[in-house]
Amino acid sequence: KVLHAAADALIPVVLELGGKDPMIVFEDAHLEAAAHGAINGCFINAGQNCVSSERILVQRSIARDFEERVSAIAQSLRVGPSTKKGSVDVGAVITPPQLRRVEALVNEAIGEGARLVVGGARLDEGMGSFFQPTILAGLKPSMPIMNEEVFGPVMLIAEFEDFEVVEAGTGAQAVEA
Repeated sequence: KVLHAAADALIPVVLELGGKDPMIVFEDAHLEAAAHGAINGCFINAGQNCVSSERILVQRSIARDFEERVSAIAQSLRVGPSTKKGSVDVGAVITPPQLRRVEALVNEAIGEGARLVVGGARLDEGMGSFFQPTILAGLKPSMPIMNEEVFGPVMLIAEFEDFEVVEAGTGAQAVEA
């Protein structure tokens, strides 16, 4: 309806129609490049970018190797207030309420059986609204974190088998790659 109304009035419009921004990593991918791409996609602007990757769908045969690679990179990221250009890799979560929301979604997922790979906690309260770059695996499509936008520095790794991408909380059916 918005696009139709804009078209009738010849008003330029951009609509964000995506959701949960997946990245798919097949077993023939260059894993080091894929790991760096996933880190950049998930943690740029502390994950507060409308096109940030949130769900990384990884073929089961390479999932552990991929997790190890992204884990090592995530643990090396510098988090905190920027003192000069290039002094940090991950900045603050936009507001204290959003920080609490990110923390709640992560804790709820862990409580429902998600495996914490890296991070998972806010940083020293005196620093401001900072959350560790976090990676979760072993996720189920029904978990709220798989269906709600996190808008924070959280990577969700979901595995799939062969060349079928399994449903990952999007309502999509399995598709041939």
